[in-house]
Amino acid sequence: MASPVSYNSTASSTSSSASSAATLTFGIELEGIFAFHQDRLQAHLTSKLPHANIVKDLNDDQRTSLRQAKYPRQVYQSWALANAGKNSMTAETSVEHDEGRIRAYKDEPLHVAKELLKIMEQGKGIFLWNPEDHAKPEVYDKRWILTADQSLESLKEEEKILAFPAKIKNEEKDHWDSYGIELVSPPYSEHDLSTAEADISSLLSALETPTSGITTNETCGVHVHIGLPSGECLPIKVLQHLCKLLVIYEDEISRLHPLHRRGRSDEIESNKIRFAAEGLDNEALDFVDRLVPDFDTGDMVMRKHESTYKAVHEIHRLLFDEVDESPDPIAQLQKLVGKARGMIVNFAYLNRTNGPQTIEFRQHAGSIDPKEIGYWVNFCLGLVNLARRFADEVGECQVKHWKDRVDIGNLMEEMGLEQEVEEFYGRKIAVHGDEGVLGEEGLWQEVLEEDDLESLDV
Repeated sequence: MASPVSYNSTASSTSSSASSAATLTFGIELEGIFAFHQDRLQAHLTSKLPHANIVKDLNDDQRTSLRQAKYPRQVYQSWALANAGKNSMTAETSVEHDEGRIRAYKDEPLHVAKELLKIMEQGKGIFLWNPEDHAKPEVYDKRWILTADQSLESLKEEEKILAFPAKIKNEEKDHWDSYGIELVSPPYSEHDLSTAEADISSLLSALETPTSGITTNETCGVHVHIGLPSGECLPIKVLQHLCKLLVIYEDEISRLHPLHRRGRSDEIESNKIRFAAEGLDNEALDFVDRLVPDFDTGDMVMRKHESTYKAVHEIHRLLFDEVDESPDPIAQLQKLVGKARGMIVNFAYLNRTNGPQTIEFRQHAGSIDPKEIGYWVNFCLGLVNLARRFADEVGECQVKHWKDRVDIGNLMEEMGLEQEVEEFYGRKIAVHGDEGVLGEEGLWQEVLEEDDLESLDV
């Protein structure tokens, strides 16, 4: 995201929180499904792969074989190419077909998209990266990057018409294909959000023509990277406060997102789950007395309950005391909240040496609405800036016990979000509902006394 000036994680991780005064930068990864008429694809093939033929009639076995190798549950939904060599990224590099050996797309749809994007000012210098090249480009300057996203599934036949009813009629659907793409922004200053929104609007508009279009489906997301202009890691105190906020408010923040972006074990795995109670003797948990119906009589009785997550004070101890005492604070923090890339918030890049040491917010659903994307960037920046204020001892997290009020409205107010942003997310919460979000009942479980345990054995 930011220009790779310096990546000394040891130095930056021990920096004073006073450096939190520096301006934040952000970068955006937009995942989408690019649809195009076969004439656009054929024009590219005629120029670059004149012997290749478009193959549309793939059976289920062929589609399964041409899926991306690293995503076993994926099904390849796009067309294939005959007489075009192999694709090293798929489960089988090529498969047999009546028209000969066929392979999945490599970067052919990307070139179709690039031709459209480069007519815009923001797209003139766009960098096309083919994932088959393996090594990620070190292009963290003013250029956008266009690439394929291997986790995305393109549109099925009926989905094409639903996504583009004005362009694709039933008799035309066989002449249109689609493919998952990703647009990666250059770094922007936190004060240039309106510029980023305008750039996104221009690029997405360029993809909308009578013979092309852009949409999203449930496999798509919007990822936001937050960092510093230098590319260095944020101060450790800021990261500690941010992690505490994320663990405490994870379920509340999930209410901002649709059901398919909640409770996932792939790509957007919970950071909070790593602090779940383990059932150990003398484990540090929070306790509360709650009114519940008696199992035998049905009468409401007061019963002692324990939290299904570690006590808030224990979470604080782990994130602050243990991290501070560690010879490698960043590595210890990653161990606690998850060091894999596919987390709700990804901390894996904090100690990389070949790119900016950013944190990545991954939960947002795919979107082609520049304003909605801007609201999410605003939220992510607000959360990091709140952690920076706490690191500078300007306030602190008010949740000291799981029985305390944990509310997304209170969090957004403390973040200082504009009323427009708060109202937008208020509407989102009303639409998405609370399914898949941990509620009061899931946070507490009754503490069974010895008599209760004996009765269960009977």
